[in-house]
Amino acid sequence: MDVEIEGHPTPARLSQAASLSQFYFARLFKAMIGDTPIRFFRRRKVMRADEHLAQNPEIDLTVLALKFGYSSQSALTRDSRTLLGFLPGVCRSEFQREKSNYRIKYGNS
Repeated sequence: MDVEIEGHPTPARLSQAASLSQFYFARLFKAMIGDTPIRFFRRRKVMRADEHLAQNPEIDLTVLALKFGYSSQSALTRDSRTLLGFLPGVCRSEFQREKSNYRIKYGNS
């Protein structure tokens, strides 16, 4: 599902790319994937933001939100809580704890 569609994917653009009506495309997508196209792409966006935060734990959450197309930190937080079940700060805390445990176990590297 990594087909490149420039800009923000909309039901109209996705169905047009698949040469199907919007209604039929949405029904097929949900039957095959288990989620609506919009919710699927929202989940992918918040997962990419979460992965970026894990790799760059020092990044400000507002900057992260804007980088991934959210209008604010609260919009990112809401999607993270709703779609992934946890807040973005949890990812940062987990990464820092793992990094700390590594230093304790293997020394400062």
